[in-house]
Amino acid sequence: MILTSVLQAMGLFAATNIDDIIVLSLFFARGQASAALPPAFWPASTSDSPASSVPRSW
Repeated sequence: MILTSVLQAMGLFAATNIDDIIVLSLFFARGQASAALPPAFWPASTSDSPASSVPRSW
């Protein structure tokens, strides 16, 4: 009884760690792919908006 619970806990622990590794590798792969894009493909900065050219009174 205890042995089956321990083996089940070990299996669930391994499965969740493998799942975490897959999810993190997908996030890092997406970050590396977007970092490799040339500046022409980057989104426009917010400094191009008309609100940024309004002088501030402070």
